[in-house]
Amino acid sequence: MKKLLTILFIASHSINSSFAQQNTAELIAAEKSFNNKAKETDTKTAFLSFLADDGVVFQKGTAVNGKQVWSERNADQTQLSWRPVSAMISSGGDLGYTTGPWEFRESLNATEASDFGEYFTVWKRQKDGKLKVMADLGINHQKTELPPTIKVSSAGITAGNPISVLELENHFILDENASGSKIYVNYLGSSVHILRQGEGPFTSVRALAELTPVTYQFTFIGGETAKSKDLAYAYGNVTYLLNGKHREGNYLRVWKVEHGQWKIVAEVIN
Repeated sequence: MKKLLTILFIASHSINSSFAQQNTAELIAAEKSFNNKAKETDTKTAFLSFLADDGVVFQKGTAVNGKQVWSERNADQTQLSWRPVSAMISSGGDLGYTTGPWEFRESLNATEASDFGEYFTVWKRQKDGKLKVMADLGINHQKTELPPTIKVSSAGITAGNPISVLELENHFILDENASGSKIYVNYLGSSVHILRQGEGPFTSVRALAELTPVTYQFTFIGGETAKSKDLAYAYGNVTYLLNGKHREGNYLRVWKVEHGQWKIVAEVIN
Protein backbone atom coordinates (compact mmCIF):
# COMPACT_ATOMS: atom_id res chain seq x y z
CA MET A 1 0.00 0.00 0.00
CA LYS A 2 2.80 2.38 0.91
CA LYS A 3 4.54 1.63 -2.39
CA LEU A 4 1.29 2.29 -4.27
CA LEU A 5 0.84 5.67 -2.54
CA THR A 6 4.42 6.58 -3.44
CA ILE A 7 3.82 5.72 -7.08
CA LEU A 8 0.59 7.74 -7.10
CA PHE A 9 2.39 10.73 -5.54
CA ILE A 10 5.19 10.58 -8.13
CA ALA A 11 2.67 10.32 -10.97
CA SER A 12 0.64 13.24 -9.59
CA HIS A 13 3.78 15.35 -9.12
CA SER A 14 4.87 14.58 -12.68
CA ILE A 15 1.48 15.59 -14.09
CA ASN A 16 1.46 18.83 -12.06
CA SER A 17 5.01 19.68 -13.19
CA SER A 18 4.12 19.04 -16.83
CA PHE A 19 0.96 21.16 -16.48
CA ALA A 20 2.95 24.00 -14.87
CA GLN A 21 5.57 23.93 -17.65
CA GLN A 22 2.83 24.02 -20.26
CA ASN A 23 1.13 26.99 -18.58
CA THR A 24 4.33 29.03 -18.15
CA ALA A 25 5.31 28.33 -21.77
CA GLU A 26 1.88 29.54 -22.86
CA LEU A 27 2.23 32.70 -20.77
CA ILE A 28 5.61 33.55 -22.32
CA ALA A 29 4.24 32.80 -25.79
CA ALA A 30 1.32 35.18 -25.21
CA GLU A 31 3.68 37.95 -24.16
CA LYS A 32 5.92 37.42 -27.18
CA SER A 33 2.90 37.37 -29.50
CA PHE A 34 1.79 40.66 -27.95
CA ASN A 35 5.16 42.25 -28.75
CA ASN A 36 5.27 40.72 -32.25
CA LYS A 37 1.83 42.15 -32.96
CA ALA A 38 3.15 45.62 -32.08
CA LYS A 39 6.11 45.15 -34.44
CA GLU A 40 3.98 43.83 -37.30
CA THR A 41 1.24 46.45 -36.98
CA ASP A 42 1.44 49.20 -34.35
CA THR A 43 1.18 49.60 -30.59
CA LYS A 44 -2.50 50.58 -30.66
CA THR A 45 -3.51 47.48 -32.63
CA ALA A 46 -1.46 45.25 -30.35
CA PHE A 47 -3.06 46.56 -27.15
CA LEU A 48 -6.58 46.36 -28.58
CA SER A 49 -5.86 42.76 -29.62
CA PHE A 50 -4.44 41.56 -26.29
CA LEU A 51 -6.33 43.57 -23.66
CA ALA A 52 -9.22 41.84 -21.92
CA ASP A 53 -12.54 43.66 -22.25
CA ASP A 54 -12.30 44.63 -18.56
CA GLY A 55 -8.52 45.08 -18.52
CA VAL A 56 -7.15 48.31 -17.05
CA VAL A 57 -4.31 50.69 -17.81
CA PHE A 58 -3.29 53.78 -15.89
CA GLN A 59 -3.74 57.28 -17.27
CA LYS A 60 -2.79 60.40 -15.32
CA GLY A 61 -2.96 58.49 -12.05
CA THR A 62 -6.33 56.89 -12.73
CA ALA A 63 -7.10 53.26 -13.50
CA VAL A 64 -9.19 53.25 -16.68
CA ASN A 65 -10.56 50.69 -19.13
CA GLY A 66 -7.66 49.82 -21.41
CA LYS A 67 -9.63 49.15 -24.58
CA GLN A 68 -11.48 52.44 -24.27
CA VAL A 69 -8.22 54.38 -23.85
CA TRP A 70 -6.42 52.70 -26.73
CA SER A 71 -9.41 52.91 -29.08
CA GLU A 72 -9.33 56.70 -28.65
CA ARG A 73 -5.62 56.96 -29.51
CA ASN A 74 -4.26 57.38 -33.03
CA ALA A 75 -2.03 54.73 -34.53
CA ASP A 76 1.37 56.23 -35.41
CA GLN A 77 4.81 55.30 -36.70
CA THR A 78 6.50 55.10 -33.29
CA GLN A 79 7.70 51.73 -32.07
CA LEU A 80 7.38 50.28 -28.58
CA SER A 81 9.18 46.96 -28.08
CA TRP A 82 9.58 44.78 -25.03
CA ARG A 83 10.44 41.29 -23.87
CA PRO A 84 9.79 39.24 -20.72
CA VAL A 85 12.61 38.46 -18.28
CA SER A 86 10.47 37.23 -15.40
CA ALA A 87 7.10 35.49 -15.39
CA MET A 88 4.89 33.53 -13.02
CA ILE A 89 1.55 31.78 -13.38
CA SER A 90 -0.88 30.21 -10.93
CA SER A 91 -0.92 26.44 -10.57
CA GLY A 92 -4.31 26.41 -12.26
CA GLY A 93 -2.98 28.38 -15.20
CA ASP A 94 -5.66 31.08 -15.02
CA LEU A 95 -3.68 34.04 -13.65
CA GLY A 96 -0.09 35.20 -14.09
CA TYR A 97 2.25 38.09 -14.75
CA THR A 98 5.16 39.00 -17.00
CA THR A 99 7.71 41.76 -16.61
CA GLY A 100 10.81 42.96 -18.39
CA PRO A 101 12.47 45.84 -20.24
CA TRP A 102 10.84 48.03 -22.87
CA GLU A 103 12.33 50.43 -25.41
CA PHE A 104 10.70 53.25 -27.34
CA ARG A 105 11.75 54.46 -30.79
CA GLU A 106 10.34 57.63 -32.31
CA SER A 107 10.02 56.02 -35.75
CA LEU A 108 9.99 52.56 -37.30
CA ASN A 109 13.33 53.31 -38.99
CA ALA A 110 15.10 54.56 -35.85
CA THR A 111 18.12 52.40 -35.01
CA GLU A 112 18.48 53.77 -31.47
CA ALA A 113 15.84 53.86 -28.76
CA SER A 114 15.13 57.20 -27.07
CA ASP A 115 13.40 55.97 -23.90
CA PHE A 116 13.78 52.90 -21.70
CA GLY A 117 12.02 51.27 -18.79
CA GLU A 118 10.32 48.19 -17.39
CA TYR A 119 6.78 46.99 -17.95
CA PHE A 120 4.57 44.92 -15.66
CA THR A 121 1.60 43.03 -17.06
CA VAL A 122 -1.01 40.83 -15.37
CA TRP A 123 -2.66 38.15 -17.52
CA LYS A 124 -5.91 36.21 -17.03
CA ARG A 125 -7.34 33.27 -18.94
CA GLN A 126 -10.62 34.21 -20.57
CA LYS A 127 -13.73 32.12 -21.20
CA ASP A 128 -12.44 31.21 -24.65
CA GLY A 129 -9.22 29.83 -23.09
CA LYS A 130 -6.95 32.63 -24.29
CA LEU A 131 -4.72 34.64 -21.96
CA LYS A 132 -5.47 38.37 -22.09
CA VAL A 133 -4.08 41.45 -20.33
CA MET A 134 -5.95 42.45 -17.16
CA ALA A 135 -3.62 45.23 -15.98
CA ASP A 136 -0.55 46.96 -17.38
CA LEU A 137 1.76 49.49 -15.69
CA GLY A 138 5.36 50.46 -16.28
CA ILE A 139 8.22 52.72 -15.24
CA ASN A 140 10.95 54.71 -16.98
CA HIS A 141 14.66 54.43 -16.24
CA GLN A 142 18.03 54.93 -17.90
CA LYS A 143 19.28 52.37 -20.40
CA THR A 144 20.54 49.24 -18.67
CA GLU A 145 22.04 45.92 -19.70
CA LEU A 146 19.36 43.38 -20.55
CA PRO A 147 19.24 40.12 -18.56
CA PRO A 148 20.31 37.20 -20.77
CA THR A 149 17.65 34.67 -19.80
CA ILE A 150 14.00 34.49 -18.83
CA LYS A 151 13.13 33.52 -15.25
CA VAL A 152 9.83 31.64 -15.19
CA SER A 153 8.00 29.88 -12.38
CA SER A 154 4.66 28.49 -11.34
CA ALA A 155 3.00 29.50 -8.10
CA GLY A 156 3.00 25.89 -6.94
CA ILE A 157 0.21 23.69 -5.70
CA THR A 158 -0.06 24.78 -2.05
CA ALA A 159 -3.06 27.02 -1.57
CA GLY A 160 -3.22 29.69 1.08
CA ASN A 161 -6.15 30.86 3.15
CA PRO A 162 -9.20 31.40 0.91
CA ILE A 163 -9.00 35.14 1.54
CA SER A 164 -10.24 37.69 -0.98
CA VAL A 165 -7.71 40.06 -2.51
CA LEU A 166 -9.65 42.92 -0.88
CA GLU A 167 -9.10 41.45 2.59
CA LEU A 168 -5.47 40.68 1.74
CA GLU A 169 -4.78 44.23 0.58
CA ASN A 170 -6.66 45.86 3.44
CA HIS A 171 -4.63 43.94 6.01
CA PHE A 172 -1.35 44.92 4.34
CA ILE A 173 -2.38 48.55 3.77
CA LEU A 174 -3.46 49.05 7.39
CA ASP A 175 -0.11 47.64 8.53
CA GLU A 176 1.92 49.66 6.03
CA ASN A 177 0.04 52.92 6.61
CA ALA A 178 0.43 52.53 10.39
CA SER A 179 4.03 51.31 10.57
CA GLY A 180 5.67 52.53 7.38
CA SER A 181 8.58 50.96 5.53
CA LYS A 182 9.77 48.95 8.57
CA ILE A 183 6.86 46.56 8.23
CA TYR A 184 7.01 46.44 4.43
CA VAL A 185 9.85 43.91 4.14
CA ASN A 186 7.94 41.47 6.35
CA TYR A 187 5.44 41.00 3.53
CA LEU A 188 8.00 40.26 0.82
CA GLY A 189 8.49 36.76 -0.53
CA SER A 190 11.76 34.87 -0.72
CA SER A 191 12.15 35.91 -4.36
CA VAL A 192 10.91 39.30 -5.55
CA HIS A 193 10.77 41.53 -8.62
CA ILE A 194 10.17 45.14 -7.55
CA LEU A 195 10.00 48.16 -9.87
CA ARG A 196 10.32 51.81 -8.84
CA GLN A 197 10.19 54.86 -11.10
CA GLY A 198 13.67 55.76 -12.38
CA GLU A 199 15.21 52.55 -11.01
CA GLY A 200 16.07 49.18 -12.49
CA PRO A 201 14.34 46.09 -11.05
CA PHE A 202 15.18 44.98 -7.51
CA THR A 203 15.30 41.21 -7.31
CA SER A 204 16.28 40.68 -3.67
CA VAL A 205 14.81 41.69 -0.35
CA ARG A 206 18.24 42.93 0.76
CA ALA A 207 18.58 45.32 -2.18
CA LEU A 208 15.12 46.71 -1.55
CA ALA A 209 15.81 47.15 2.16
CA GLU A 210 18.83 49.31 1.31
CA LEU A 211 16.68 51.89 -0.49
CA THR A 212 15.83 55.19 1.17
CA PRO A 213 12.94 54.39 3.55
CA VAL A 214 9.65 55.60 2.12
CA THR A 215 6.24 55.40 3.75
CA TYR A 216 3.60 54.66 1.14
CA GLN A 217 -0.10 55.36 1.55
CA PHE A 218 -1.94 52.81 -0.57
CA THR A 219 -5.58 52.89 -1.67
CA PHE A 220 -6.86 49.62 -3.11
CA ILE A 221 -9.03 49.81 -6.24
CA GLY A 222 -9.29 46.32 -7.70
CA GLY A 223 -7.76 42.93 -8.31
CA GLU A 224 -8.47 39.23 -8.26
CA THR A 225 -7.37 35.91 -6.77
CA ALA A 226 -6.57 32.88 -8.92
CA LYS A 227 -9.03 30.00 -8.77
CA SER A 228 -6.25 27.85 -7.27
CA LYS A 229 -5.92 30.36 -4.39
CA ASP A 230 -2.12 30.57 -4.73
CA LEU A 231 -1.70 33.82 -6.71
CA ALA A 232 -3.46 37.18 -6.65
CA TYR A 233 -3.01 40.66 -8.06
CA ALA A 234 -4.10 44.08 -6.83
CA TYR A 235 -3.88 47.65 -8.07
CA GLY A 236 -4.71 51.11 -6.82
CA ASN A 237 -3.44 54.56 -5.94
CA VAL A 238 -0.41 55.49 -3.86
CA THR A 239 0.91 58.69 -2.29
CA TYR A 240 4.29 59.18 -0.61
CA LEU A 241 7.02 61.66 0.25
CA LEU A 242 10.36 61.36 -1.56
CA ASN A 243 13.19 63.88 -1.12
CA GLY A 244 10.76 66.24 0.56
CA LYS A 245 8.30 66.18 -2.34
CA HIS A 246 4.75 64.86 -2.23
CA ARG A 247 4.16 62.32 -4.99
CA GLU A 248 1.12 60.52 -6.31
CA GLY A 249 0.88 57.52 -8.56
CA ASN A 250 -0.35 53.99 -8.99
CA TYR A 251 0.69 50.54 -7.86
CA LEU A 252 0.25 47.06 -9.25
CA ARG A 253 1.37 44.07 -7.17
CA VAL A 254 1.23 40.29 -7.20
CA TRP A 255 0.81 38.09 -4.14
CA LYS A 256 1.88 34.45 -3.95
CA VAL A 257 1.44 31.77 -1.30
CA GLU A 258 4.71 30.71 0.33
CA HIS A 259 4.59 28.09 3.09
CA GLY A 260 0.90 28.77 3.60
CA GLN A 261 1.27 32.57 3.88
CA TRP A 262 0.54 35.27 1.32
CA LYS A 263 3.67 37.18 0.28
CA ILE A 264 4.39 39.99 -2.20
CA VAL A 265 6.52 38.62 -5.02
CA ALA A 266 6.21 41.36 -7.63
CA GLU A 267 5.26 45.02 -7.56
CA VAL A 268 5.51 48.24 -9.56
CA ILE A 269 4.97 51.74 -8.23
CA ASN A 270 4.83 54.57 -10.75
